[in-house]
Amino acid sequence: MPLTLLKFWAPWCRPCQNMAPIIEKIDAEDDLLIVQNVNIDDNPNVRQEYNIRSIPAFVLVKDRKEIARKVGSGTYSEMKEFINEHRRVQ
Repeated sequence: MPLTLLKFWAPWCRPCQNMAPIIEKIDAEDDLLIVQNVNIDDNPNVRQEYNIRSIPAFVLVKDRKEIARKVGSGTYSEMKEFINEHRRVQ
């Protein structure tokens, strides 16, 4: 089962805008990762379901279960490390 990264963001969020090219690059490089962008303004139910209180927020999901989350901005290397360290979680 592939790993899914839910990226919670909003168009008015400057840190979210700064993270966009980083996440796009990771998405383009990683064939085993599915990235889903969740605009919190357009998807309040999903925001509530995942209890998102601050953005940008990144939730890793495997087999329909949350396995990890990271809130706030990060570098390309930090995001790759976050994803890779949770890739083998069962």
